[in-house]
Amino acid sequence: MRNIPCSAVEGYFKKNEVLAEVLTNVLEGIGHNPNNIDKWSGEFLMSLSKAENFEMTLMFAEESDKKLIKDIVAGL
Repeated sequence: MRNIPCSAVEGYFKKNEVLAEVLTNVLEGIGHNPNNIDKWSGEFLMSLSKAENFEMTLMFAEESDKKLIKDIVAGL
């Protein structure tokens, strides 16, 4: 994922919703090793959060996804 520019993520998801499965995979990829959570992690998630209807995606997020978000934010 680190090879994907944040601007490309913003561009793609600007008019597309983030599917729950995609969000889960991204969160697991970023949060699988707490020692690797860094500035890029935050920037990538901020880019993803600019997606169409992202608030709706979060409303339907699983508890495990919400925990990963909290863990990633704590690691930042």
